[in-house]
Amino acid sequence: MNILFLSDCFLPHAGGSRVYYYNLYSRWAAAYPDRVTLLTKKVPGWESFDRSTSQGSLRIIRRFRPLPDLSAKHLPKILFPLAEAIGRALCEKIDMVHSGDLYPQGVISLWLKRMFGIPYLAFCHGEDITLTENRRYQRGMRNRIYLEADAAVAACEFARQNLLSIGIPENRIVKITPGVDWERFTPGPKSETLMRRYGLENQRVLLTVARLTPRKGHATVLRALAKALPGAPDTTYLIVGTGPEREPLERLAAELGISSKVRFVGYVAEEELCDYYNLSDVFVMMNQEQDGDIEGFGMVFLEANAVGKPVLGGRSGGTADSIEHGVTGYRIIPGDVDELASYLNLLLKNDELRGRLGEAGLRRAAWRTARRLVLHRRRSVGRDRQPAQLRPHARRAGRAVIRSGAGRAVIRSRAGRAVIRSRCGGRDRPGPSSRCRPSGEGRVRVMSLFLLGVGSGLVTGAIIALSTVGLSLQYSVTRTINFAHGELMTVGAYAAYVVARHSSNVVLQGAAAIAAGAALAWAFNRSLFRPFVRRGAGPLTIFVLTIAASLIVQNVLEAIFSANFVNYPSPVGSAYRVGPFRWTLTDLLTMATAVAALLALHVTIRRTKFGKAQRAVADDVALARTTGVPAQRIIDLTWAIDGGVAGLSGMLLALQVGSFTPSLGFTFLLVIFSAAIVGGIGQMYGAMAGSLIVGVVMEVSAVYIPPDYKETMAFLILVVVLLLRPQGIVAALSERTVR
Repeated sequence: MNILFLSDCFLPHAGGSRVYYYNLYSRWAAAYPDRVTLLTKKVPGWESFDRSTSQGSLRIIRRFRPLPDLSAKHLPKILFPLAEAIGRALCEKIDMVHSGDLYPQGVISLWLKRMFGIPYLAFCHGEDITLTENRRYQRGMRNRIYLEADAAVAACEFARQNLLSIGIPENRIVKITPGVDWERFTPGPKSETLMRRYGLENQRVLLTVARLTPRKGHATVLRALAKALPGAPDTTYLIVGTGPEREPLERLAAELGISSKVRFVGYVAEEELCDYYNLSDVFVMMNQEQDGDIEGFGMVFLEANAVGKPVLGGRSGGTADSIEHGVTGYRIIPGDVDELASYLNLLLKNDELRGRLGEAGLRRAAWRTARRLVLHRRRSVGRDRQPAQLRPHARRAGRAVIRSGAGRAVIRSRAGRAVIRSRCGGRDRPGPSSRCRPSGEGRVRVMSLFLLGVGSGLVTGAIIALSTVGLSLQYSVTRTINFAHGELMTVGAYAAYVVARHSSNVVLQGAAAIAAGAALAWAFNRSLFRPFVRRGAGPLTIFVLTIAASLIVQNVLEAIFSANFVNYPSPVGSAYRVGPFRWTLTDLLTMATAVAALLALHVTIRRTKFGKAQRAVADDVALARTTGVPAQRIIDLTWAIDGGVAGLSGMLLALQVGSFTPSLGFTFLLVIFSAAIVGGIGQMYGAMAGSLIVGVVMEVSAVYIPPDYKETMAFLILVVVLLLRPQGIVAALSERTVR
């Protein structure tokens, strides 16, 4: 296939979208014999870049200069690029045109289709639509470009939603989010040369890599840094990039009295950027909207994650795709200096939290790299024939398959038209072809990421196990499905959070979580469930009642603490290697606490009079009463135990996530139910086994699928177990032993 890509500017011009295009088409040309011609404009440094980049099947041709703006006075300048594109389309028999920008490239693509029937696809980064929304004539032309395009490629979810909002059919939109060049951006030690150059010995380093424009939010970072420095005086802020705002930013730093803590680095070559990312401790870019100009994706966040650094960004544009709030970093209200200052203090003082967020970001960036764009081409005349050997009509009979985590799209070029077919659920990994086969170093990295997922899965499984065991004990004596179980975890987390604000003693925090969870569970039983059971309420009524209780508790917590995130302080500590695994201090504390609590439960249930009575009530409550067992008291205590271990697991979950809202337990509830059913509902040891299985599979899958969807694996395991062993794993084994 012969492809013509049109862009108003290209690397070495700064910009995440230009890096996105470079990664996309350089890999396309390297992996397949398709011919890609990049027709773009001249920018500073283009000669040396083109000499090092152009290859046999990838040509970069530059003419003219980029448009300074989109005003009407520059419209005549479109004639020369149009003539150039028409000439190449006719002489080189172009099969398809890819438009990287709306103006003038989108207009040129539209005219080429109308004049010669050449299909085209148009890229969208989100700001393409927001920038033109308030411009009467540009808005109409923008809509026409996307509506007549044979395919629209959205670089992020924000862009996809914008395309849908202007009426683009969903089946013609393909979401292909950026990946990271894993060979360039890898974790490494801090450069001694750079540390000496900028005087960073014994300093914590904030880093921003962005063009110096108001939209990037450098001024907000400087103001927040001035507020955060008294609590973190050993901090220096590195600003990498050039732009018109340098002098105003230097003046602002002087006015704030922090000039000695700010280093304006200026331009840094692409091949040196990784050293600056590794030099930093926290990456920050407070992107914000300015006159409709919005951050589309924010590739710099993904690059920082790829070297294991936590990120702070603005809650604007497409950063929801590049930052997973509370997991890889934090998204902050644009322009909110106080909120940013509080997050800076939180991260700069907490080595363990930075390490945990950085590791999560590394896993997420690695997944996006593994899921990077794969192009698969089939030709009706055979794979082994070269494009030059194809007849003109056969050359237009090829097809390109673009796969991404959001789905698979097939873009066909046939007889001068293109058809796009999207199929959800596709997941892509490098194929078996020798061209894409990873090197030995790549295989080692993949295994390291797998072990990293297993280690995280053991931590997650420990938290799930603690909560699931409590749920199973409660179900065994009441046969009641408690949908408010997640709120027991949430209340425990908030109780520990309140204590943590006054004391750093983790034991006190855990005791508060246990007490709060046990008290709420006891209140649930005595005030709600027992009265309804005495009135003969059925299981459905009780189930609905638990849902109501869940909603009531969530709203009460929102009224007390608000719906915003609260930051749970984690103990400071380094990461430790235990065999093939790497765990932080919080991870080790979480697993040790969970194991100790589970052992205590085991001893209580198997070795004490209460445990024997509890098992008797679980087997047959009527028979237990006839033998003198105080069944109601046992049920009350079991509810309290359920609430206590749920509250403790909520505190451990808050320790892991770092920040949470009143919906903390509710979002975790279905995973707990899945683990309980997988192990065998009502089976304490089955709950432990099911929780470990679910936790490990979830975290390992996060290396290969989007982490946002890792909970789906818990439900997949649940479906498989229900099909093969409806009674659960441990229950099935117990029955086999009895037989």
